[in-house]
Amino acid sequence: MGTQFWWFFDTAAAAVILIFIYLSGKKGFSKTIVLIAGYALSITAAVMLAGKTADLIYEKTIMSRNTAKIEQALADISVSQKTKTLIDELGYNVTADETQIAEIFGAGGDTDTALYGYVNSIAGHQVDTAEEFGAKVIDGISDVFKAALGSALTDYESEQAADLIRKEGLGGFSETLAMMQAADRSAAAAHMEENYTRAASKDIVKVICFIIILFVLMEAVNMLSRKLSDSGFIRPMDDITDHALGGVLGAAQGVLVIFLAAAAVRILVVLGNNGMMLFNGETIDKTIFFRHIYNWTLKI
Repeated sequence: MGTQFWWFFDTAAAAVILIFIYLSGKKGFSKTIVLIAGYALSITAAVMLAGKTADLIYEKTIMSRNTAKIEQALADISVSQKTKTLIDELGYNVTADETQIAEIFGAGGDTDTALYGYVNSIAGHQVDTAEEFGAKVIDGISDVFKAALGSALTDYESEQAADLIRKEGLGGFSETLAMMQAADRSAAAAHMEENYTRAASKDIVKVICFIIILFVLMEAVNMLSRKLSDSGFIRPMDDITDHALGGVLGAAQGVLVIFLAAAAVRILVVLGNNGMMLFNGETIDKTIFFRHIYNWTLKI
């Protein structure tokens, strides 16, 4: 993935700021201050509303569909068979038994200790440390679920789920492994949606809601500002100080507009899973100015 186009973001951001400095300087401070105050309030309101709106939208329209997709993706996966293949290929010179592994997973509880003990018993000696063995197995299992979920959800959601599985470890993931031994995968799918994919799914919806809400509020502020100006309520001072201060506020206005654009870029980065030539994390990290505003959007 190339990062040679990093300059595009900084150049575009600089152009936006310069344009707003010119336009706001021409309008003057008295006309621009209403817009800046309105934009600042719009961002605050959008941040407050985006989370609750995303929760409502996700729970009412997306959650059940995601669960159904996950259930379909997990339907044909045999975690015990995948784990057997993984153990056989770890270089321990053992041939694991899929049925035995299924029994260990199905029992739940201290899965990591039970599986480690089983592999040591068939090897006739200690294979790696318990920590090293567990890390290798859970890494392979997380890849299995990442591939399965990636066929149903976005790459971002499947990667986030895989990261959570790796962080939990074999013992922490034992409940899901036990559920995966049942022929009916509905319980496993519901558990997976709630604990491993929901946060990432909501994150995507939240940013989209933020962009829409902020855009609507900013347009409302623009309309209000124009009406106040046309009605004569806002009267420019028509002196050099007014225009100079207007230019300063224009720079702030430009930053707020770039913030909105950065949120949209974040959606493209997430949905493209960092695979797009221009919209990827590595390219943005190389920017000098834009990356700072982009990082603000991560706090939405």
